[in-house]
Amino acid sequence: MIVIATHNGAIKDGQPFLPDLLSDIKGFNIPNNKVCVVDNLSTDQSHLEYLNELKKENYNILYNPISSFELGAFKYGVDNLKDDVWFFMQDSIRIKLNIFEYVIPRLTEKDVYTFLTFQTGMFDDHNDRAFLSIHFGTTYYSRGIYASSIFALDEVIQSVKNDWVIPRSKTEAAACERAVAVVFDRHNIRIHGLGEYEPDRSSDPNGYTFFSKIYGKRGR
Repeated sequence: MIVIATHNGAIKDGQPFLPDLLSDIKGFNIPNNKVCVVDNLSTDQSHLEYLNELKKENYNILYNPISSFELGAFKYGVDNLKDDVWFFMQDSIRIKLNIFEYVIPRLTEKDVYTFLTFQTGMFDDHNDRAFLSIHFGTTYYSRGIYASSIFALDEVIQSVKNDWVIPRSKTEAAACERAVAVVFDRHNIRIHGLGEYEPDRSSDPNGYTFFSKIYGKRGR
């Protein structure tokens, strides 16, 4: 199951975030009933009408009743649906190549994949370190997980999801890119990236093999 977190994602900044991502997924012959869109308290009427249209096309549409950003949306999807494999992603990306065909054969009960990983401490700020210290008593993680985007077997997700700390702000959502890694580390689950952050991608912020970020450069 592909679980996509969205908030007013039908059109953002004049761009069709969610529609374009769903178009990418359809291009890899993924049936609509294997896609779940979890809405995080959207307010835009045109977006909500778009979700209603998606229901008619057999997409799974869920409405998360609390503001919990990407990670909360992903957990809400798992808690309300069943499948053997999970792909979690936010709506502000485009998929270039078939990650599903690439990743699924590589998944085990001791491995997870993500779009991008980053080194311990890279991009961390005092909010990230404070969040980790408060909830986990450490600031160490083996490698961070971009946007908390996770590709894993169901048994892996079921084993860790209750240890996740669900964010309540954008700042906490950024810290969860590190916090989910702490949880995987504690469960001895290896984290693999389809790519890695580099200290400076100013010349080509979207030079990633499998996907591109609509916003390009990283921001908080």
